[in-house]
Amino acid sequence: MYRDYDFRGVGSPWSDEPCVRKRLPAEKVEEASWHCRQFETFRTIREGRDFRLVLCADVWDRVGEYSVRVLKEAVAAEKARRGFDNIFPEPLVVYSPRASRPKGPRRMLGWVPQ
Repeated sequence: MYRDYDFRGVGSPWSDEPCVRKRLPAEKVEEASWHCRQFETFRTIREGRDFRLVLCADVWDRVGEYSVRVLKEAVAAEKARRGFDNIFPEPLVVYSPRASRPKGPRRMLGWVPQ
């Protein structure tokens, strides 16, 4: 499961809710390298266990589209680099949106929408 802080282009400079920001070239390279290492780990785990890999972006709704795009780009890069097969099939990318938090007094009182 991926959270807001797992994506280099998600930031929250002026609020506690994340927003999408432009990634620097070095951040793009670092993020791609991180995803590459993640896939290597998933492949190693797959050798000992049978499972279907699902990459889930559990992020605030305002950064959901961006997060899914980044994960799909990572899958495409891995497909180009190593490919997928019957032993390690292409992962599914899903999105589990979290609604934006309420503003104002309710938020200060700890009110959380259900």
